[in-house]
Amino acid sequence: MRFPHMPPALTRPYFRANFQLAAVATVALITIPVASTVLSSDGAAAVPTPSSTVSTLAEVARPSIYTQTTAGTWLQGGAVDPTRDRLYLADDQKDDTPSLSVLNLRNGAASTIPLDGETYALDAAVSPVGGTVYVVHNTTNGFVSVVDPDATYTATSLPPTVEVGGNPQKVEVGADGRAYVVNLSGDTVSILGRADGADKLKVVQTLSSVATAGATSAIDNDRNLLFIASEYAKLVTVIDTASTPAAVIGTFPVTDTPTGIGVDPRTGAVVIASSDTNAVSWFSSNNGWATAAISRSEALGTVNADTLLPLSVDVLKDGTALVVTQVFPSETKSFVSVVPADAGVARTIPVGNLAFWGVLDPQQGGSFYVPNAGNGNVSVLANVTLSATASPVSYGQEAEAKATLARADGYPITGSIAFADSAHDSLGTATVDASGTATLNLGVQPAGSFPFTATVQSPVAVALSATASAATRKASSVTSIAVASAALVEGDSASVTVSVAASHGTVPGGTVTLRNGATAVGSAPLVAGRATLPLRNLTAGTSQLVATYSGDENHDASESDDVTLSVKARTAAAVVSKPTAGVGDKLTINLTGFVPHETINLTLHSDPIELGSVVADEAGSAVFTFALPEVAAGKHTIVAVGASSNRTSSTEILVPQPGADPGTHPGTDPGADPGTHPGTNPGAEPGNGLPETGATGVPLGVAFGAFALLLGAGLLGGHRRAQRSRNS
Repeated sequence: MRFPHMPPALTRPYFRANFQLAAVATVALITIPVASTVLSSDGAAAVPTPSSTVSTLAEVARPSIYTQTTAGTWLQGGAVDPTRDRLYLADDQKDDTPSLSVLNLRNGAASTIPLDGETYALDAAVSPVGGTVYVVHNTTNGFVSVVDPDATYTATSLPPTVEVGGNPQKVEVGADGRAYVVNLSGDTVSILGRADGADKLKVVQTLSSVATAGATSAIDNDRNLLFIASEYAKLVTVIDTASTPAAVIGTFPVTDTPTGIGVDPRTGAVVIASSDTNAVSWFSSNNGWATAAISRSEALGTVNADTLLPLSVDVLKDGTALVVTQVFPSETKSFVSVVPADAGVARTIPVGNLAFWGVLDPQQGGSFYVPNAGNGNVSVLANVTLSATASPVSYGQEAEAKATLARADGYPITGSIAFADSAHDSLGTATVDASGTATLNLGVQPAGSFPFTATVQSPVAVALSATASAATRKASSVTSIAVASAALVEGDSASVTVSVAASHGTVPGGTVTLRNGATAVGSAPLVAGRATLPLRNLTAGTSQLVATYSGDENHDASESDDVTLSVKARTAAAVVSKPTAGVGDKLTINLTGFVPHETINLTLHSDPIELGSVVADEAGSAVFTFALPEVAAGKHTIVAVGASSNRTSSTEILVPQPGADPGTHPGTDPGADPGTHPGTNPGAEPGNGLPETGATGVPLGVAFGAFALLLGAGLLGGHRRAQRSRNS
């Protein structure tokens, strides 16, 4: 028979014999979280205020140990082994077959270790020395199963047991590895030897006269103290676990019935929950726990139910208190009150049915596990962080919105994230991967900032939203030049094609400007990434073509490399209208190949005579007209020189002897008739050359005339020689 020495008033529902169960319908296997109010770890309501990183304490999973039935299996107290990623839960399975349920915290897989006898497994604790697991069996002749975490057990090879006091209910393990078993019957505490010693399967000490009726307990291994609170004696006993043997160092009374107890790791204060007041109080002592006083009290959460029983108190490293409240009737869900560390109103997180003692993972950031005896599953409460991020990209690359869910204890988390733009329009939903990151492709976005909000869609209890911006930089551009004409001569025109390419294959818009050296040629808009600009009336020489791209809303500006433009100079030429001319004749010289708009100076050689100047047109050409000045007969040179280019060209002109016909034949006919009077008529037509004398053997008059002609010819010849001599 269980609990032979229980007071009649003891009706605590965590004793199986006194469970006030209504008909418990079959509950389907629960593998996903249920909706709940979400609280930050300090107990404040978690309002989804957008930011890049937010966090909250919430139920993130509810892994199933087994499917619960009306016949019942009962998940009881337990402990976490953080080195092996295991949650151990004492398990009163149906047909009174006890076992130790094991939940792999990394992958959620559940397994069972069989235990000895048809007896009730009620609580479990893990030794900090080697990870040995102690399971108490709540029977009249109580005992403890000692489980090696690395051994394999079967129905024919069960873990060894150690007899302790009657009706053991709680077990705690000290920092040195000694296990403390709180026995409800006889007011005793059985102490087992160190987990790594020869006495680990022996009771090495028994503490007597410890008020244990309806007891709950908590151990503070930082300060080597064990606290045992008796519900019926309303007394707390303090045991020094560092001394050998262990010793009671003090007791202090409490006014309200203590139903759950924990220790604030920051201060060492004892935190006690009471079913009388549905409140939690902080007790502190300044005399080594000879006495204690309340320093703070806070109301716990409540629901509309017949019975609220605060069962357990655990305190996070930041001082936040977590109080599990079992609710009756059992159809009403139990809940966890989250009490802020220093001040503030408690908030609640619903869990499953008939929740039992909570189990706190002792590692930094460790989660809180609540066994739901009425459902056969475990509510996992973790501190969860949501971070929204986006890596910058260049225009043309696809942007991505990312959100990462992470548990503070480092264990995996599953779920999905809903993304929305700044107008709250849905962008889509993505599932978190093995690393906890959900990624949503946003496609190619224009340059600039694209704000988005990431909201946890599941687990549904994690009501977190975070914001970030997907930044798209302008794409870099490359500008290049191509000249259509390969060989260019001064005065030619050419087409220049400017092309602008982007780094990720997008087509730039905007304007390009072309410069030829220091001269701006012009600007043109890009069409399909290209623009063509003309070069007209090119000047001779070498210059550098440079194109500048202005950029647009999605592309950066850029400048081309210099492209050398070589233009050959034309050859200056001067062509006279007549190669032979006499003094005073009007001549025209056609000038080409000079620099546009330069002055061309013309000089007649050999005695330099400045003929004048003319200005070339935009093609470098000009026409110069002048009258041939008085010069000696013979060949002369006309030289044209460009004033700015110094280009020079010349042309020759022949000036005949005076009186000479500049015709093409010297003449052969002296005339039709020498006439009857000497010298008066040399002939009707002088011919094309100089006149000749007549024939010989003629009358005297004719001869005299001929003589006169000869004399004139001689005088003329002498005059020409004299003139030639003066000009020489």
